[in-house]
Amino acid sequence: MNDKFMFMAQSSNIEYRHSITTNGYLLSQEIIEYLKTTPLSLLTITLDGPSETHDICRPLKSGAPTFWTIFRNIKEAVTAGIKIALRVNVTTCNMNQIHTLYDILESHGLKNKVEVNLQPVVSSSANPCQEYCLSGADLAQGNLYCCGQMFESDAVGKIADDGLIELDPQKNDRWVKKNPLEFPECHECALLPICMGGCNMKRFLGNGTDYCLDWRHDLRGFLEVLVLNEENIRLTQGDSN
Repeated sequence: MNDKFMFMAQSSNIEYRHSITTNGYLLSQEIIEYLKTTPLSLLTITLDGPSETHDICRPLKSGAPTFWTIFRNIKEAVTAGIKIALRVNVTTCNMNQIHTLYDILESHGLKNKVEVNLQPVVSSSANPCQEYCLSGADLAQGNLYCCGQMFESDAVGKIADDGLIELDPQKNDRWVKKNPLEFPECHECALLPICMGGCNMKRFLGNGTDYCLDWRHDLRGFLEVLVLNEENIRLTQGDSN
């Protein structure tokens, strides 16, 4: 059908693009090579969390697991230059394991190379599962942090039901109103203001005196990593300039 659509579009001199949503289990190298010859805009593949949750939700008819077969196919498709989006169906059963999927993507070199879309599972008469479904409020509700290493009690605010941000002024001000010039140890440092006074988390928690960032001890290496990161972003976005 896709070949026919491409032929019809070319014959009529109109633009044609298509996208596909699939479980990805049979995404062979042959199919990947074919898709590269088509005007494919997006290939969406479902992974319901890491293997321990995905394989419960989406096993083969025999009960055999599917996660790592699908994951290998995703890697092959990304390597071939196909744009991939991962759909993650979120329930009360897997909501606490989703972060592990991000870790797996990063460990396999797929960080920033695939989109990740979290979608709530909806109960229906054909598949009643209301007890496992998250409400819109549950899915949207979230704490706001100024650092990824902070704990729940250190949240500086929340996302309200209407989507607006509710900040705790006292906690938030400790981050955003920090003045590095007030820190005696920063006065004579050549890295100020690049480092902005070092690690906010350590200052926020008040547990130590060494607030300097690790890259202070290898500035050249840190700058090299920044350059390589920018080059990687341009390459993954298709910008070769």
